Amino acid sequence: MKKAFFDCKFTGRHRRTSLISIGFVTETGETFYAELNDFEEHWVDNWTKENVVSKLKFSAPGEGQNEHWKWSKKWVELRGNRDTVETNLFDWFQILLGGPVSWIDYTNLEPPKMVEEPGILLVSDCLAYDKVLLDGLFGGTRELPPCIFPYPLDLFDLFVHAGYTIEDAWNVPREEFAGVGKPGKHNALHDAIVIKKCWEQLLDIERRRR
Repeated sequence: MKKAFFDCKFTGRHRRTSLISIGFVTETGETFYAELNDFEEHWVDNWTKENVVSKLKFSAPGEGQNEHWKWSKKWVELRGNRDTVETNLFDWFQILLGGPVSWIDYTNLEPPKMVEEPGILLVSDCLAYDKVLLDGLFGGTRELPPCIFPYPLDLFDLFVHAGYTIEDAWNVPREEFAGVGKPGKHNALHDAIVIKKCWEQLLDIERRRR
């Protein structure tokens, strides 16, 4: 399965938290980044305002203008409501596996077959909130796209498997371990890239041990 490393930013560590932004990077370098324009701002605390909201790339559009939305074969970035982000993320997952894109008109063409077999394996870091928020974006675990393997891998577990204690695995400075600079930290796409690089470093350490 194709690995996609992801990170979510949200309004706080509580049961009513809502998604602010989400970022993905695949093992072959494709990226998806989205910011939501309908998250619950009244739940945002001062730390989140300073460290997450301040790192958002896009602001609200001017009167009469559309939200930010860019697609290419290698990367996607947008700002929109939950439904818009869900639709575009579903399409991106399908494109990764050669499936159809919902917003293309296939009137004169036979559309590609929808990919329904699990072909994408998700990886995050300390993913308790991230997985719940991703499930919630698609309406709950029963609605997660069938092309996604339902049980993601956790970078934290790989640190423990590599010999770190639970406390050390929690406290490893991820950017330093990954060899990535801190500018951009707490932006969802930046942190997804850090997760990917940490994963690669840990696998390399494991290979050298063998």
